[in-house]
Amino acid sequence: MLMKVVERKSHLRKSGTMEEWNDKVNRKFRHSTLPLFRIFSCMKILSIVVPLFLSAPIFIGCSENISSVGSKFFEQRFAVTDTSLFAIGDSTFHSNIANGTGYYDLVGAAKSVEAKTFLNFTGLYEGDGDTLGTVQLAVCELQFHVGYLWNMSGTAQQFEAHEILSPWTSAVPVDSSDDINVNPTACGSVNRVVVDTTVIIIPLDTNVVRKWITALTDSTAPRFYGWSIMAPSGASSTGIFGFPSFDLGTNSPKLAVRYTKNGVEDSVIFTYGSDAFLAKNFSPISSSLIEVQGGVGRRSKIMFNLGALVNKPIINNASLVLTLNSSLSSHGTSTPDSVLVRLISNAQYPDTINSSYFYYGQRKDTAQTANPVYSIPLSSLTQAWVNNIEANYGILLEAANENSSVDRYVFYSSADPDSTKRPVLRVTYTKR
Repeated sequence: MLMKVVERKSHLRKSGTMEEWNDKVNRKFRHSTLPLFRIFSCMKILSIVVPLFLSAPIFIGCSENISSVGSKFFEQRFAVTDTSLFAIGDSTFHSNIANGTGYYDLVGAAKSVEAKTFLNFTGLYEGDGDTLGTVQLAVCELQFHVGYLWNMSGTAQQFEAHEILSPWTSAVPVDSSDDINVNPTACGSVNRVVVDTTVIIIPLDTNVVRKWITALTDSTAPRFYGWSIMAPSGASSTGIFGFPSFDLGTNSPKLAVRYTKNGVEDSVIFTYGSDAFLAKNFSPISSSLIEVQGGVGRRSKIMFNLGALVNKPIINNASLVLTLNSSLSSHGTSTPDSVLVRLISNAQYPDTINSSYFYYGQRKDTAQTANPVYSIPLSSLTQAWVNNIEANYGILLEAANENSSVDRYVFYSSADPDSTKRPVLRVTYTKR
């Protein structure tokens, strides 16, 4: 037994060196553990590749703008487009407006415009005869606090008071001024330089004031209809001033009466009544311009063709752009320099408006004096047009202070030879 074991060990040694034997053992081990070796190798590769794959967009984003199928679809689907729609027609017309509801009453004459104010005071009633009915009138005067100026010359001008001889109301429209009779003889006048904040005082004939007192305190006496404050007949360049109306309350017109009763001097001031101003523009309406003027009832209509806005796009922004003819326009003091746009709701009658839509527009650059541009936002109106919510009969343009001023705006029309001055609707929209 012992000899056989030794022989076997001896045989192993004879078959090769120890290094060779170790080699064989190692080869057998590697071969028998190959699947496990491959798993560890794959995991090592993945630990390197996966982070590289995940970080690739970061490197791409740092090196260039992202461009993918999704982003290209977004750009095509929601691309924002700009377009300019030039007016296809416009016209100026006369509108009957009532000037008894504004902030100012206007008096004077300038640039073919004539304005006169009607006033009548209250405060004396039948049965108040003992108050002023038998007193001796000493001084009677009208007082006005100037708050608006339009084309005043800066030199002394004359203004007059005349007795009104026919009934009138504060709601009388502009074209009814000729139906109101006025005594051609003035019952009071003033001649002075008129500036803003001036207090104008017109002394009155006491006999006319006595007529007013008698008419209020005796129902059987002839009626008295008030005073008309106006420029002298034939005057054309006195300038126009405005003073706060009775509706405003502050610094409204006053009738001051000083009298003597039983040898004692006293005075009373009347600050309530009814009023309205009536203004006319005697110049013809131009067919080649867009005219808008307060007080005289000049308005304009502008039309646009929205055929380019197909498939009901989303209106991001829409603005009406108008270029002013500065040489023909004139803006007064104490009123905003702006125009008003309304939606016309009747094809035949441009004065018929949808009161749900109204927009104010001002100068884009207040420092620009030569042909400045006015911009009026019309985004919601344009969206209503393209969605067929509202019919497109055009827009109405009027002075923002139509019942309180004679501010005049003259814009270049759609027929102007210079296309850069024509009315344009600038629209930014997104296709659906």
